[in-house]
Amino acid sequence: MSIYGLIKVGPYTVARIEEGEKGLLLAILRDDAMIEPDDDDFAEIAFRMPGHQVADRLDVIGVDQATVFDVLREAVEFKKQWNAKNPRQMELTDPQRTKRNLLDGLDGPTWVEATRAAAMASDPHGLFSDHQTDVDWLLDLLGYLDYRFALRLGLLAFPDEQVTVTLTDRGEGWLDERTETIASHSLRVMQVLGSTYSPTVVLTEGRTDAEFLSDAMSILYPHLTDLVRFLNFETRPDASASALVKSIKSFAAAGITNRIVALFDNDSAAADARRGLDKVPLPENIIVDRYPDLHLARDYPTLGPPSSDAPNGVLAAADVNGLAGSIELYLGHDVLKDADGNLRPVQWTSFLPGVQRYQGEVIGKAAVQQTYRAKVAAARRNEGRPLRGQDWSGLNLILRRIIHAHNEAT
Repeated sequence: MSIYGLIKVGPYTVARIEEGEKGLLLAILRDDAMIEPDDDDFAEIAFRMPGHQVADRLDVIGVDQATVFDVLREAVEFKKQWNAKNPRQMELTDPQRTKRNLLDGLDGPTWVEATRAAAMASDPHGLFSDHQTDVDWLLDLLGYLDYRFALRLGLLAFPDEQVTVTLTDRGEGWLDERTETIASHSLRVMQVLGSTYSPTVVLTEGRTDAEFLSDAMSILYPHLTDLVRFLNFETRPDASASALVKSIKSFAAAGITNRIVALFDNDSAAADARRGLDKVPLPENIIVDRYPDLHLARDYPTLGPPSSDAPNGVLAAADVNGLAGSIELYLGHDVLKDADGNLRPVQWTSFLPGVQRYQGEVIGKAAVQQTYRAKVAAARRNEGRPLRGQDWSGLNLILRRIIHAHNEAT
């Protein structure tokens, strides 16, 4: 086949693009990663993205570490079988025979470690001591793989490198007037063809959760906004954990093929409501989870009920993970502080017999939400980037859980 382009991770070529594969490749990229050509008459386009962003995009569509390690193991086994049937095996030189013998113990982690070592070696041929092989030989093993798997493996070996993709027209005219949107157009085409590239749909307890997480995604992971969608039930009359349970059951019954992540609050009401899913069989594409435990919440101020000695209640620090972890608690310590610089306490509201826990919520939720919206607006004025002093750690924990939800479940 004719070569239409190259995929590089840093200086290393990990895959060669052949005829008919361009659309799948372009769907991984983004329009804003395109590099302007020096010569408009030259039928070539190039994209450059940070490796960690490309890795995130591949992870979201299921091309993750576990998957590519499995694929590499199958490719190595195939090559070993081919070598065993090769009648010229006895004519190999000692270095060639050494390389073939290396296949016996080669798995994903070993390949990553060996490739890094080969790349770091000072020998001009890339040789490194114990294995006596080179980076080119290790990268050549990726030639047996789908280029998406090859790219993900390359990024495991060189996670801090830039990914550069170069494609040529070869006189076929497929670089037309849609060039500036060719990546997003390819993604839309792939989404029509199958659910692999369809956005992951995130279900939450309420509209505020969806709004705040969507805002955080656009600031912390702007390269994933076209692959993750936060469903906002504008017309749903109730926003609660029980309403989310109903939505999950509805999506399961409807046979929706998108990857779905249903996220409950990290509180008692959510734990109580989730009992309604205990005996409900859910398809593999639906992952039910909750907001992760938060370090800040391990020792958080709480306001207990009033007593004769303390008619306004008693302030006491407590671990509120699993008891009062609504979205407000994850918006950052800079948002949770009041005018005096103190964290707004959690107030205990009720006892839930079903889970034998107290339910709590942050006092002054409306003020917390207003402060967060101002924080988002400030970040967007800063070219869409977090400002120094802003705390996004809690929201980042949630977003990372969304990104890797299906990977960790397999």
